[in-house]
Amino acid sequence: MRNFTKFKNRIYHGNNVLNIKDLKYLPRWVVLLIDIFFLFITVVLSYVILLQLDIKPVAGFPFRYIALGIIALHILFMQIFKTYAGVIRRSTFIDLFKIMLANVTTVLCLLIINLYWMYTYDERLILNTFIILYFLISFNIYHFSYFYII
Repeated sequence: MRNFTKFKNRIYHGNNVLNIKDLKYLPRWVVLLIDIFFLFITVVLSYVILLQLDIKPVAGFPFRYIALGIIALHILFMQIFKTYAGVIRRSTFIDLFKIMLANVTTVLCLLIINLYWMYTYDERLILNTFIILYFLISFNIYHFSYFYII
């Protein structure tokens, strides 16, 4: 009983508010959720930019399915290259390289899928302009978030 009292006093003593600035690193699931949020923002922003230029970036399928597929593919490559692991308060160039590798492989896969779809069904699934814009925006958002926010 005495040990329990010591334990309880240690937990409830002082200010136990969680302060993210005091953490040495973020848990992996938090980093993964932040990455998914940035991916969502990137896909929507790319879509809106092309719509403002009177360009229809997606043909055939509703945009939400295409966006979900792009985000799922990117999450797959984030898991393969473990971009969320080892993200400490001050990220290194190795973390940036992993992010770049995940972005490049996602874009290459999207281009291959788009090429296959074009030769099979005689229409593009996604415009290549959308894919390249997605790559540029996502890499810049990741660079900014990992080196200046997290």
